[in-house]
Amino acid sequence: MTIEVSGAISLGTAAGANRSISGEFGGTTPHSLSEYYEAAAGVPASPDPLAFSDFYGTSAVTVSLLKFDAVAATGAPTFGYAGVDEWYCEQTRSGNCDAGIRFGSNGLIYVITNGPTYTLPRSPEQEWVTPTTEAANYYVKGTASAGTFSTSPGAGYVALTSNRDYYVSRSTIGAKDCTGTFYISTTASDVGIVDSIAFSFLAEEEK
Repeated sequence: MTIEVSGAISLGTAAGANRSISGEFGGTTPHSLSEYYEAAAGVPASPDPLAFSDFYGTSAVTVSLLKFDAVAATGAPTFGYAGVDEWYCEQTRSGNCDAGIRFGSNGLIYVITNGPTYTLPRSPEQEWVTPTTEAANYYVKGTASAGTFSTSPGAGYVALTSNRDYYVSRSTIGAKDCTGTFYISTTASDVGIVDSIAFSFLAEEEK
C-alpha cells in the first residue's frame, strides 16, 4: 500500500506500517536508498540525490485506466485504441443489447456486450491494477453526467472485492446511453483517488 505522505519513514520497518521503503518496493539487504532510483513516479533518476521525502505518497502498485475503444457489433466485440481520453463501448443489434464495463476483482478490465454472459476481457488483456493481487484494496465509483446506468453496483464507492459491472441495456427499439466518469480510490471517498477516466456507453436496438 501507499507510503504515508508525512512523518517518519525508513528503509526498514523501524518507522512502522506504510512507512517502510523496502516494505513497499522490496530490494536486497542491506538496503540503501540507491536501490530505489525511479522506484515510482516522482522518485529521481540516478545520479540525482535521493531523500526519504522523495518517497512520501509513493507505491509499488500501479493503477492505470488506459484509454481504449471497444465497439460491440452483432456477435463478438472488437477492441482497439481510439486515441481518445475515454472508454467508449457501443452495441447496435436486433434484439436485446447491452454495452458497458466490468471492473474485475482479478484486476482486469472487461467489456460487457449483450448481457454479462458475454463479458469478455479486452484484447490484449488490460490490467487496471498492477500487480492484480492488489485489486481488493481499491474502490470504484461510476458517476453519470448524462443518462443513467441500467445496471451498476450503486451511486457511491464500492469495494473491488467483487466484480463491479456498469452498463446500459435496451430491450425495445431505440437507444439507451450514459456518459460520465469512473474513479478508482484507495478509500471509499474522493480523498484517495488515484486515477479516473471518462466513459461513453450506448446500447441501441434496431428492428
